[in-house]
Amino acid sequence: MTIKNAKFLFICIGLLAMVNTSQATLIDDTVTINHVFPDSSTTYTGYGVYDRVVTDDATDAVTLGSNYIVNVQSESVLVDFISSATWSTASFNGLSISDLNWAGGTITDFTVETNLAGWTDSRLSYTGDALMFNWQALSFTANSYFNVSIQSASVPEAPTLGLLGLGLLLIGVRKFKLR
Repeated sequence: MTIKNAKFLFICIGLLAMVNTSQATLIDDTVTINHVFPDSSTTYTGYGVYDRVVTDDATDAVTLGSNYIVNVQSESVLVDFISSATWSTASFNGLSISDLNWAGGTITDFTVETNLAGWTDSRLSYTGDALMFNWQALSFTANSYFNVSIQSASVPEAPTLGLLGLGLLLIGVRKFKLR
């Protein structure tokens, strides 16, 4: 192998190394936020249904009823309760956030931080594009909070650069074999 070929292969490998993945994000996606009651398939119209473009600040926050504020961010959902009560014992009574596009990715896991007594992670269900929080029979106060950090599938970054690097690598290998 000549020095020229070695340099060319080194450049190609460097280009391939630059192609990485990044965490999917919801910024600039439109999500649907609503309260679901008395079962998991019925939207409670008394709280409204809101489509919001996700920002990484509170400008997209939604107040549901007089009970809580929801703020969807790039990789988390923040819920701040603003009153005190106990949710009913219906089969489902809680928050639904849907149309989570994750820039082509899907939800893979979550971490919950809350001070709601009785909460277990089994009360949060998710699909690739939706989260549902069942607060059935839980009590809350104006000091209660609920924060979910969401992990999602990685999405490729700069696929064109990856294809370019692969092409250059193949040209270099072919050129090396021809000598």
